[in-house]
Amino acid sequence: MVQDTIKDIIMWRPIIIATAIVVAIYFVSDMLSGQSLLFSGFLLAGIAVGFMVGGNIKAGLINGAITGVIAGIITTIMLIIYLLIEGLSASVMGSIGGTLAMYIAVEIVIAIAGGAIGFFINSETEFANEENDESEIPEN
Repeated sequence: MVQDTIKDIIMWRPIIIATAIVVAIYFVSDMLSGQSLLFSGFLLAGIAVGFMVGGNIKAGLINGAITGVIAGIITTIMLIIYLLIEGLSASVMGSIGGTLAMYIAVEIVIAIAGGAIGFFINSETEFANEENDESEIPEN
């Protein structure tokens, strides 16, 4: 069995696309409409990155985790900027720091779970395509 290197496992294009999905969902849902779909956005992005990466489940999990970390930090920074614009004082910001850290941790776990789901969807799709390809072989 050949060991995959980190360079082979991490695929930046799916991570960037999935991060953009999370940021877009967060901006539209939370900032504009007031309804939070943040956790759903992380699950959707995790599924997307797990599906796009393909490979093995380890690749889906690692890329999902990286997506969760990057998108979690970006959305938390966006939330802090939004709260500061709304007039929240720095002392109150210090008291909610633990809550923000907990949100990032939960978002990472959700993105990892989405990466696993995306891998399983991709592997099932490939399996179904292989079955269809075998059934379409013409007989001589």
